[in-house]
Amino acid sequence: SKNQQIIMFFIWLLVVPASFLLAKAYFPARDLDWMNILILFSIMFLTMLLPIPFQNITISLERWITLTIFLQYGLFIEIIFIQIAMFFILFTEKSTLPITHKFFVNSTVFAFTSLLSGTIYHSLGGTIGSLDFSKVFYFGLIYAISYSLINNLLLKVYFHFNSHLFSFTSKGSLWD
Repeated sequence: SKNQQIIMFFIWLLVVPASFLLAKAYFPARDLDWMNILILFSIMFLTMLLPIPFQNITISLERWITLTIFLQYGLFIEIIFIQIAMFFILFTEKSTLPITHKFFVNSTVFAFTSLLSGTIYHSLGGTIGSLDFSKVFYFGLIYAISYSLINNLLLKVYFHFNSHLFSFTSKGSLWD
């Protein structure tokens, strides 16, 4: 409805710009290797164009690319990448929702999820650019698990307020 779109716009206005500002202020980017960024962006673009259908769900591997971005360059660059990925999702996934509504919902969920999971990663001692395999594995796992849980929780809240069913045990949620 029109009211839902207006509410989502104001939530987006509160969350997304603040996420960028907080990520830039508290979790600034490391030095960028632009060739590596270009390669990762190209891989992300290809994964967005070529989703994998699997048992009535569509699997897209962009999260692995954004995890790589996060671990190499930090939260601020990851938020930028995930917002770019969101645009690809916006125009490639079929939905009956208005495109502006999809934009505000997806952008908000991705920004909030990235900011919270990145904050958890850093608050537990994770460091960006580490070459210590055990630390990268352990803290990367913490980031990935918190990302999935936060993302699924936000989707559950969103669907609850929009009278849609969402289950943490659905195939899509479990795959996530």
